[in-house]
Amino acid sequence: MVGKIRLLEAFKDFEVKIKSDNSFKKVILTKSIKTITEKDLKAMVIGLRAKYPDKNYRLVKRKIAGKTYLIIRRGKASLNNPPVYFDLEAGKVLVPQTYVKKVGRLVNSVILYRLNPLGIVKVR
Repeated sequence: MVGKIRLLEAFKDFEVKIKSDNSFKKVILTKSIKTITEKDLKAMVIGLRAKYPDKNYRLVKRKIAGKTYLIIRRGKASLNNPPVYFDLEAGKVLVPQTYVKKVGRLVNSVILYRLNPLGIVKVR
């Protein structure tokens, strides 16, 4: 049996930073995540599938502890493919704690690359 998933909220429970030119730059929200709709996420996944047909991007709806999340996944679940959970009602972007602890830099990049096409983040 799989244990409970502990989700960490991006921008609150951990800072999203990327390495650029030998320094770290902070990724910040420019708009509320509540402005994203399920339709926006579906369109983004369709765009990712068209651009990277071999990566098997998909949008999954999953209920965890009574809350419904939309999850963007790539390929099979592994440490190299961190999923990004969206709680559209609460306006949160979440990632499982295991990924943040083990592959934090990769998680930061994945969050930036998933939110950037939606126009709600920028790098400072």
